[in-house]
Amino acid sequence: MASRPRAPQDGSMSEHELSPEVPARPADAHRTAGTVMKGVLVVAAVAAAILLLYMVFFVGVFVMAGSR
Repeated sequence: MASRPRAPQDGSMSEHELSPEVPARPADAHRTAGTVMKGVLVVAAVAAAILLLYMVFFVGVFVMAGSR
């Protein structure tokens, strides 16, 4: 016979024990917010990479122009 998981020692019950018929998964709003945040991070990373390449290019041009 399988034993049930024990409740926390402080007497409180976990969310899953209070409603065992509902699967434990994030809400749709949380999933959407996570997707939006991933998109924002990707856009920020691409913008940072473009800015870095821009800076490297112009620093290189400046150094080459000053090395005469």
